[in-house]
Amino acid sequence: MIDRTAEFQGCIRVLHQHDGRPDQRPQYEAPQPTDFTKAVSALALSLEGTAKLIEQLMRLVGRKGTSNDPTMEITDVSRLFKGDMDAVQQELSALQAFIDGRSGKRGAPAPGSQRHKHSLYMLDALKQLAQEQVAAFQAALKQRNAVMRELNDRRKVYSTTRSVGLSVQMNSPLF
Repeated sequence: MIDRTAEFQGCIRVLHQHDGRPDQRPQYEAPQPTDFTKAVSALALSLEGTAKLIEQLMRLVGRKGTSNDPTMEITDVSRLFKGDMDAVQQELSALQAFIDGRSGKRGAPAPGSQRHKHSLYMLDALKQLAQEQVAAFQAALKQRNAVMRELNDRRKVYSTTRSVGLSVQMNSPLF
């Protein structure tokens, strides 16, 4: 969400200048985002990208055709997902250290304060989202295993292998 308060106030100032009235209200300045807020926003964007990877993986594992085997694409998406989740875990650890005051950065919330509680809530929400994404990834891989078993069973049933014993037993023509 973009804060457009400053633009709105600029428009009001221009309108007041045309009316000849000076702007009598004090200027509102939006608070600058903290390092924690920036880190949480970046992490949320990263998790959103990871969710798109899971959607792509779900589309790929659903393919059941024998001619469009998506094994290479699934491998690539899995590799990207694992890399993203490793980075997410590192960022979550860094946020936890910041909240606990172990990061060495200024601005850590005081324990028990409303800001501290809010920071913990945000961290827990992000951890929960990351766990849900890992579970969705594992479910997609299980679905892939089921599809592969189904394809292998289909290949066994419909394979065209000739049996030597069958040709020996047929001494007469089939008409």
